[in-house]
Amino acid sequence: MTAPLSTRTLVLILALATQAVSVAHAYAVAKDFGSGLGHPLPSFLKICQRHDPNINECIKEAVELLRPHLAEGISELGIPSCEPLLIPEVVVNQGSGPVTVTSIYRNLRVFGPSQFVLKSIKLVDQQLTRSGFTLNS
Repeated sequence: MTAPLSTRTLVLILALATQAVSVAHAYAVAKDFGSGLGHPLPSFLKICQRHDPNINECIKEAVELLRPHLAEGISELGIPSCEPLLIPEVVVNQGSGPVTVTSIYRNLRVFGPSQFVLKSIKLVDQQLTRSGFTLNS
């Protein structure tokens, strides 16, 4: 039995998926304006329209289509492999007051991140221009 992935690991995985979806969107915009990127958009990348009333479901489907490709990486989009996911350093500070604990983990190798299951996603319209997201665990 494998241990559940930590919130930080899930955030990193979702960040990789978000980056790939963002690259796909940028490619589609560039293609619409005629500049292109020199190669066709991979068939497994789904483009979601900002004003789609079902954008949350569209993004969820886009991430699910992308997930199997994250293990090996997507070289044409500059997305590195996440199997294993290499994390140079994680610092965890816990506690407050007179009792605090700091843990530092270096050169972590995480196996299995491409097997994540995205249960739901909620995109807030004002956040569409930001390059970040919030993970509620």
